[in-house]
Order: sequence, then structure tokens, then C-alpha cells
Amino acid sequence: PYVGAGINYTRFSSVKFDPAVEAALDPSIKKNSWGGALQVGFDYALDKNWSINFDVKKVYISTDVYSAGAKVGKFKVDPLLVGVGVGYRF
Repeated sequence: PYVGAGINYTRFSSVKFDPAVEAALDPSIKKNSWGGALQVGFDYALDKNWSINFDVKKVYISTDVYSAGAKVGKFKVDPLLVGVGVGYRF
């Protein structure tokens, strides 16, 4: 088992707004985000070479939202990521 904490960097790309919102508000977002990240999980050895992994991560992401160049708020998304993996050591 393991527990971890760290820093998350997210770069937003290909952001698209509804055409009506685009025309009325000229929206944009700040492309870079820094936030915290937490993780818990475990690795389980099946034999000498093969293992499985399970982990859960909580990532904190937010960015500023602009309308016609003026900051109007924040966009926040904090996903919970669940992962399962298979490993082979050689």
C-alpha cells in the first residue's frame, strides 16, 4: 500500500464554447492551472514478474474565466480518478 501527495499541473487546450455564448460574451480561460493531488493505492505481486495495481487519485483543478478580457469568475473541476493496472517486471 502507498499514500501520496503532490502538485498537479493542467494545461487546458481545445476549449470550445457554445456559439451563442461565444458571440454574446467573448469568453476565454486561463490556459494553465496548478493544484494539489492526493493518491492512495496498492501493488500486489502475482508472481515473480507479474503484478496488479489499484489506485485512487483526487486532483484539484481550477482556472480563471474571462469575458471580453475581464475576469468574471473561476472554473473548478476536482475529478476523482480510479486506476487499475497490470505490470510485468523483467
